[in-house]
Amino acid sequence: MNIANCLAQSTHTLATSPTARLDAEILLADVLHMSREKLYLSFERLLTSSQLGAMNEYVARRAKGEPIAYLVGRCEFWSLDLCMMPGVLVPRPETEMLVEQALKYLSENICCCVADLGTGSGAIALALAHERPSWKLVATDRSAAALALAQHNGQRLKRTNIQYYLGDWCHALPDQKFDEIIIKPIH
Repeated sequence: MNIANCLAQSTHTLATSPTARLDAEILLADVLHMSREKLYLSFERLLTSSQLGAMNEYVARRAKGEPIAYLVGRCEFWSLDLCMMPGVLVPRPETEMLVEQALKYLSENICCCVADLGTGSGAIALALAHERPSWKLVATDRSAAALALAQHNGQRLKRTNIQYYLGDWCHALPDQKFDEIIIKPIH
């Protein structure tokens, strides 16, 4: 089977998803270790049996509702490539509005201290650290696995202005003044 046929078949299988074609492209790009753009330049390329097997497994898991980010082990947030894993909430697109508001509320010219409670993958803290390297950020989470993932993402993205604390919400915060505290609503 070639790439074009695999995408068509996978899109059909995932038809109940409003993003079926995009889902199929992301999954196949991951299986083939290439960009989605390169898929379109390689429609006639044949898949090996192991690649087809991996794609079929991905599609079956996605059809059962498993998030794309868990399947491929990463997601994009604020144009940052974040590692992801099951058990850590995938940042929702509307969470970027929290980043926008935090950036708008505090001046970029002053050194601010911002806390991200329930940081999960570290998405918000990392986006703010990326945009405002002079800010000091504190990220807390009660899950050791989530906090380790956030730290891993911070190291990968070379964000050194974030401190990480294990604990529940404000109980994990160090005794200091914060200019802003961010808490994501959970749906």
